[in-house]
Amino acid sequence: DLNIEFTRWNLDAPVTDQTFVFTPPADSHRIPMVTSAEAQATKKSDHSTSKRKAIQKVTTL
Repeated sequence: DLNIEFTRWNLDAPVTDQTFVFTPPADSHRIPMVTSAEAQATKKSDHSTSKRKAIQKVTTL
């Protein structure tokens, strides 16, 4: 169990759009995100490529 008691809680605190602005650190970098559809397409493409390479390897032996 965890009990927390908040005292002097300010329900009228000023909240502006600036409160929610994210400013990344200077040494950070953006990580590219892909949609589920893009991930599935890549997965299918990778599988097809791997399968094709395996077939080529077997046929050249």
